[in-house]
Amino acid sequence: MFEFPQWINYSAKSNLALSNNKIDLNRATIDQLVKVYGIGAYRANQIINYRDGTPGGFADLIELHGINGLSQEVIDGVGEQFEILNPRKINKIKAHSAAIEQWVTIPFIDYELARNILEQRSLHGGILNEDILSKTINLPIDKLGIILLYLDFSDQ
Repeated sequence: MFEFPQWINYSAKSNLALSNNKIDLNRATIDQLVKVYGIGAYRANQIINYRDGTPGGFADLIELHGINGLSQEVIDGVGEQFEILNPRKINKIKAHSAAIEQWVTIPFIDYELARNILEQRSLHGGILNEDILSKTINLPIDKLGIILLYLDFSDQ
């Protein structure tokens, strides 16, 4: 029986192009991105600048909602051709006990919004979940998916 030598490691996750023909978004080039319907050189540059401006790159495809001008249809198209092989690690905060200083470290949350979130949590007896959070005044609903990447709702 034939066996590969131990020094050969054929991990699909180590390849740029996977067996399902998807490309790692954290390594994608402008030329690869412009092949998606609705993405020209400008939008491809926006995606790469967002990725490169975030230490560790993308953690999830949902972060494409943080790039202005990308429609859901375009984001879906990106998801059909790209995936994230080595997502950056996100240190989640405990939603039910986090202080305001922790909330403001989350993208799209400023002090005013953090105060509104803490008020919602207080009104619900210290409990906060996705449904309660989504009803918070001034919460950018289109960014909720990104915000949720940073939250841990366990132990509630």
